[in-house]
Amino acid sequence: MKEKQAGVYQVFSTIDNYRFYIGSAKNIDTRYHKSLNWKKHHNSEIRKHAEKFGNETLTLSVIQKCSSYEEALCMEQWWLDFYHTYNDMWDCLFNKNKCFAPE
Repeated sequence: MKEKQAGVYQVFSTIDNYRFYIGSAKNIDTRYHKSLNWKKHHNSEIRKHAEKFGNETLTLSVIQKCSSYEEALCMEQWWLDFYHTYNDMWDCLFNKNKCFAPE
Protein backbone atom coordinates (compact mmCIF):
# COMPACT_ATOMS: atom_id res chain seq x y z
CA MET A 1 0.00 0.00 0.00
CA LYS A 2 1.31 3.41 -0.97
CA GLU A 3 2.12 5.76 1.92
CA LYS A 4 0.11 8.98 2.16
CA GLN A 5 2.00 12.08 1.04
CA ALA A 6 0.92 15.32 2.72
CA GLY A 7 1.61 18.57 0.95
CA VAL A 8 0.68 22.00 -0.30
CA TYR A 9 -0.93 22.36 -3.70
CA GLN A 10 -1.98 25.06 -6.11
CA VAL A 11 -5.11 25.13 -8.26
CA PHE A 12 -4.34 27.33 -11.23
CA SER A 13 -6.73 28.94 -13.74
CA THR A 14 -5.36 29.08 -17.25
CA ILE A 15 -7.81 31.71 -18.49
CA ASP A 16 -9.15 33.91 -15.66
CA ASN A 17 -6.29 36.40 -15.18
CA TYR A 18 -4.16 33.51 -13.95
CA ARG A 19 -5.94 33.28 -10.61
CA PHE A 20 -4.94 30.50 -8.25
CA TYR A 21 -5.79 28.80 -4.98
CA ILE A 22 -3.39 27.55 -2.30
CA GLY A 23 -4.42 24.56 -0.21
CA SER A 24 -3.05 21.70 1.85
CA ALA A 25 -3.93 18.02 1.95
CA LYS A 26 -3.23 15.00 4.12
CA ASN A 27 -2.87 12.98 0.94
CA ILE A 28 -2.02 14.81 -2.29
CA ASP A 29 -3.01 11.82 -4.47
CA THR A 30 -6.48 11.70 -2.94
CA ARG A 31 -6.88 15.47 -3.27
CA TYR A 32 -5.98 15.29 -6.95
CA HIS A 33 -8.52 12.58 -7.72
CA LYS A 34 -11.29 14.29 -5.75
CA SER A 35 -10.60 17.58 -7.51
CA LEU A 36 -11.12 16.37 -11.06
CA ASN A 37 -14.62 17.84 -10.79
CA TRP A 38 -13.92 21.38 -9.61
CA LYS A 39 -17.65 22.14 -9.42
CA LYS A 40 -17.63 20.19 -6.13
CA HIS A 41 -14.63 21.95 -4.56
CA HIS A 42 -15.21 23.39 -1.07
CA ASN A 43 -14.09 26.89 -2.18
CA SER A 44 -17.00 28.80 -3.71
CA GLU A 45 -14.70 30.84 -6.00
CA ILE A 46 -13.29 27.64 -7.52
CA ARG A 47 -16.81 26.25 -8.00
CA LYS A 48 -18.01 29.46 -9.68
CA HIS A 49 -15.00 29.47 -11.97
CA ALA A 50 -15.57 25.83 -12.97
CA GLU A 51 -19.24 26.48 -13.65
CA LYS A 52 -18.48 29.54 -15.79
CA PHE A 53 -15.40 28.34 -17.70
CA GLY A 54 -15.37 24.54 -17.28
CA ASN A 55 -13.30 22.04 -15.30
CA GLU A 56 -10.57 21.88 -17.93
CA THR A 57 -9.53 25.49 -17.22
CA LEU A 58 -8.29 24.54 -13.72
CA THR A 59 -5.22 22.45 -13.00
CA LEU A 60 -3.74 21.16 -9.76
CA SER A 61 -0.03 21.04 -9.10
CA VAL A 62 1.93 20.14 -5.98
CA ILE A 63 4.08 23.03 -4.83
CA GLN A 64 5.54 21.37 -1.74
CA LYS A 65 5.61 17.85 -0.31
CA CYS A 66 5.56 17.63 3.49
CA SER A 67 6.35 14.96 6.06
CA SER A 68 3.04 15.44 7.92
CA TYR A 69 -0.30 17.18 7.60
CA GLU A 70 0.68 19.53 10.43
CA GLU A 71 3.72 20.59 8.41
CA ALA A 72 1.49 21.02 5.34
CA LEU A 73 -0.82 23.35 7.27
CA CYS A 74 2.14 25.44 8.43
CA MET A 75 3.58 25.59 4.93
CA GLU A 76 0.19 26.49 3.44
CA GLN A 77 0.17 29.46 5.80
CA TRP A 78 3.75 30.29 4.78
CA TRP A 79 2.73 30.38 1.10
CA LEU A 80 -0.33 32.54 1.86
CA ASP A 81 1.84 34.95 3.86
CA PHE A 82 4.37 34.97 1.01
CA TYR A 83 1.72 35.98 -1.53
CA HIS A 84 0.29 38.52 0.91
CA THR A 85 3.61 40.39 0.83
CA TYR A 86 3.27 40.81 -2.94
CA ASN A 87 -0.03 42.63 -3.40
CA ASP A 88 -0.14 42.08 -7.16
CA MET A 89 -0.01 38.31 -6.49
CA TRP A 90 -2.43 38.52 -3.54
CA ASP A 91 -5.14 39.83 -5.82
CA CYS A 92 -4.87 36.68 -7.92
CA LEU A 93 -5.78 34.30 -5.07
CA PHE A 94 -9.15 32.56 -5.19
CA ASN A 95 -8.96 32.07 -1.40
CA LYS A 96 -7.71 35.52 -0.38
CA ASN A 97 -10.86 36.35 1.60
CA LYS A 98 -10.98 33.01 3.41
CA CYS A 99 -7.40 32.47 4.47
CA PHE A 100 -5.44 33.10 7.65
CA ALA A 101 -3.14 35.76 6.24
CA PRO A 102 -2.89 38.97 8.27
CA GLU A 103 -4.71 42.04 7.03
